[in-house]
Amino acid sequence: MKVVFKNLYFYWFVIIFISALLLYNSIYLINNFTLITLLPVIIQIVLLYLIFTKNKNVKIAIKIWTIVFILIGFGLQFLGKFLKFIASDFAEFNPIEILKIILFLIIGFIILIFSNKTIEIK
Repeated sequence: MKVVFKNLYFYWFVIIFISALLLYNSIYLINNFTLITLLPVIIQIVLLYLIFTKNKNVKIAIKIWTIVFILIGFGLQFLGKFLKFIASDFAEFNPIEILKIILFLIIGFIILIFSNKTIEIK
């Protein structure tokens, strides 16, 4: 079986996005080494390997990674920040943090939608 990315812009967007996260997580790993910080680095390396080799499992891997680590992860962060803001009567409100989380949620939805529409397994 062969995997075809029908949209090259999406293909390169996913590669650049995962690579940027890999770079960020690698720097964080070097500065604060714990075994739990190694997990995102390993997952992102595996994802990039699957994408570059056009493995038949890349579509499901991208979807699982997007749902678990981006949508659920940042969704829970958003909920936690929101509850913290409510508990402190919005005294600790930081719009930059909220915008960052919302941006990652939007990117997650875009990746999920485009992976369903543009990745074909032949």
